[in-house]
Amino acid sequence: MIINHKGALFETEQMEMIGQKLAADRTVQEGKLFSEFCILVYERYVNIREVVNDNRCRKLNIEDLRKRLDINTIQRFLEYSSDEIEFYIDFACKYIQIVR
Repeated sequence: MIINHKGALFETEQMEMIGQKLAADRTVQEGKLFSEFCILVYERYVNIREVVNDNRCRKLNIEDLRKRLDINTIQRFLEYSSDEIEFYIDFACKYIQIVR
């Protein structure tokens, strides 16, 4: 899947491959690209979490987010495909430490 963010194109398969490498084994370009992508994914993950959370004073953990996940509701507020929504949640869980 290709994710377009303000003209920057990210291939999700490439990001997964980079994410599976140890940080020391990544090139400088891979590290920078992966870091930028993680920031984007986290931003979109938080957007999804805020749509399904009924108590904004308490952040949902990943398990609660998955339980409350309603693709149709999210798509009313955010222009993400169902595949994108699932990808953002899965990727954030795997590679973004603050989400785990």
